[in-house]
Amino acid sequence: MSSDEYIKELNDNSNLGMELNQDSGLSAKQAEQYGYDYPYVIYLDGKNTNYYCFKYPHSDAPLSVTQIEILDEEFDVYGIHLGDSLEDSITILKNYGYSETTYPLNNMSQYTKGDINIILSFEEDVIQRMVVSLHIETEEGAMY
Repeated sequence: MSSDEYIKELNDNSNLGMELNQDSGLSAKQAEQYGYDYPYVIYLDGKNTNYYCFKYPHSDAPLSVTQIEILDEEFDVYGIHLGDSLEDSITILKNYGYSETTYPLNNMSQYTKGDINIILSFEEDVIQRMVVSLHIETEEGAMY
């Protein structure tokens, strides 16, 4: 499968509030003021989840939702919700073909598949926060 197919699989099997890699809705002229150090952020009314827009997969691409920080219990990643157990969440991600990668901070686990990166923040084996992002190549190197 290609990264586009992985993104479609994630969007089809998750409720993220907005789709990963969804167009930002900004014109090319409006998007010019945003960059890797200053992303365009979309907020849904009454929600705490944040949608960060960068140019994916490279700097010549349109601005799209490339990072989603999930802070609302109603949203899910492959059926994983805030409050779910870390152990069950890891099993789900592995069943979808994600591989665990090292993450430098305590109480966080990271899983990747193609260009998709999923970080689970937890306390006492309970998911507290999830971040779903796309791998982006910048002039300085890789960025999630």
